[in-house]
Amino acid sequence: MNDEGRTTKDGEPRALVVRRRSLVTVSPFHRVRRVGLWLIGRLYPQPRPPGAGPRSLLLIRPDHLGDVLFLTPALHALRSRLPETKITLLVGPWGQAAIAGNPDVDAVVICPFPGFERRGRRGGFPVVSASCPRKSGQRIAETVAWMRRRGGFPIVSASCPRKPGQRIAETIAWMRENPPLRMAPYRQLFATARQLRAGGYDAAVVLRFDHWWGAWLAAAAGIPRRIGYDWPETRPFLTQAVPYRADRHEVVQNAGLLATLAAAPPAPRLRGEWAAPQDWGDGGPLGPVRFAVTQADREWAATWLIAHGADPARPLCAIHPGAGAAVKQWPPAAWAEAANRLAPVLSVVGGTRLGAVILLTGAATERSLTAAIAARLSVPALDAAGQTTLGQLAALYECCAIVLGSDSGPLHLAAAAGAPTVHLYGPVDPAKFGPWGDPARHAVLTTPWPCAPCNRLDWPAEALPQHACMAAIAVEDVVRAACCVMRDA
Repeated sequence: MNDEGRTTKDGEPRALVVRRRSLVTVSPFHRVRRVGLWLIGRLYPQPRPPGAGPRSLLLIRPDHLGDVLFLTPALHALRSRLPETKITLLVGPWGQAAIAGNPDVDAVVICPFPGFERRGRRGGFPVVSASCPRKSGQRIAETVAWMRRRGGFPIVSASCPRKPGQRIAETIAWMRENPPLRMAPYRQLFATARQLRAGGYDAAVVLRFDHWWGAWLAAAAGIPRRIGYDWPETRPFLTQAVPYRADRHEVVQNAGLLATLAAAPPAPRLRGEWAAPQDWGDGGPLGPVRFAVTQADREWAATWLIAHGADPARPLCAIHPGAGAAVKQWPPAAWAEAANRLAPVLSVVGGTRLGAVILLTGAATERSLTAAIAARLSVPALDAAGQTTLGQLAALYECCAIVLGSDSGPLHLAAAAGAPTVHLYGPVDPAKFGPWGDPARHAVLTTPWPCAPCNRLDWPAEALPQHACMAAIAVEDVVRAACCVMRDA
C-alpha cells in the first residue's frame, strides 16, 4: 500500500512527511550536534505545562521582516484572548522596526541572534546529499576527520565510567575551551539568558521551527513553560512540542503554535481560500498582516513625492526588485520591460489618460539594482532606494495603485499597508510564504521550472546562472497579473 491518503498519529499526511524527510540531508556535524543538544537539554527541568494562560509571555522570533509580519495576525488574535498577559517579543535589530507601534505587544527586547545577520557564510561542513551516497563507514570517517580539524572532541571510553551528569559537564567544559567551534554564540546565549531572568516570564514560545538556539535560551533563562515545534534540535529544551505542518502557510503555523497558550481553542483548521478566512480554532478569524504607519511617516511620503515631481493625478506603480537572496531576484531587464509596458496600460485601467509613475524602492545596498532598471526605462522613474526607513517605505506603498516585486519582506509590507500587490516566486513555496490576503488583491506568479519550489537560497554567485528559475517567469504574465489586480482591487 502506498502512502497516499494515509496520515500520521498527529493527523499530518504521511506522504508529506515522507517527502519532507527525503529532502532533508543531515551532515555528520549536525548528527553530532543533535546528540549534544539532547544531552544538554537533559540539564533543564521539564515540568508539566499548566493549562492556564501565562501572566508574562516571551515570544522569540529571530527572523526578518516578512516572518515578523506573518506573526501579526496570530499575535492580534492572542491579545484578544489573553488581554491580561504581558506579551514581550524578542526580535533581532533587523525586526524591530517591523513591530514598532504594534498595540498587541507590551514590550520589545532586542537580541542580535547569531546566524541571522545575513552575512556571507563562513566555512561549514560538506553536506551529505542523498544523491551522493557514501560507502559503509565513510560518514563516520568524515566526521572524525572533521572533528580533528576542529580541535577534537572529548572521548568517552566504556572502560572509564562517568558519574551521572559528568559527561554533560565535560562536554560543556570542552565546548567553552575550544575556540574552533566559535564560542561567541554560546557566550551570547548565556549572557542574554541572564538578562531575561529578570523579566519573570512564566512561558516562552519559540516561533521558528528549527531555532534550537532560541529554545536553549528559554531553558537557560529558567522559563518554566517552553513551547515550540517538535524538531530534533529544539525538542530537548521544550516542555511542550507541537507538530510542524509543512503544508501550512506560516500565518496559520504561527496561530497553531500560539493557540496552545489559550486553554479553550484547539489548533486552527487549514482552509484553502481567503473567502473563508483561516481561524484560530474557536471561530475567530485571523485578520490581515499588520504594520503601524505613523502620521509622521505619511507626511514624509507626501513631501518626498512632491519634491521628486510625482503628479498626484497619475497612478503610482512601485517596483521592489530586491530580495533576501540573489536567486530570488527577477532580472533587471525584465523589470524594465514590464515597467515600460505597464506605465501606459495602468493609466487606462486606473481610469485616467495620464501615464503611470514608476517608483523604484530598495535598500541602500540595492541602489545599483534600481539604477540598472531606471537606465532601461523609457520614461524617468522615481528612485527611493536607500532613502527611507521602514515606516516611510510603508507610507509610500500606501500611496501606490499597485506594488510589484520578487518574494521579499517589503512586498509583505506593501500588503500590510493596504496596497494591491503582484509577487514573483521561484525557489520558495508561495503556499507557505505567499501573500496573506485576498487573492483578488494579491497575485502570485511562479516559475514554470519543475524543480521549484526547492527552498534553497544559498547558491554561490558562480552557480546562479544554472539556477535562474526566476528568469523563466514571462514579462507578459507579470503585466497581465498587474492589470487584473488593478481592475479587481
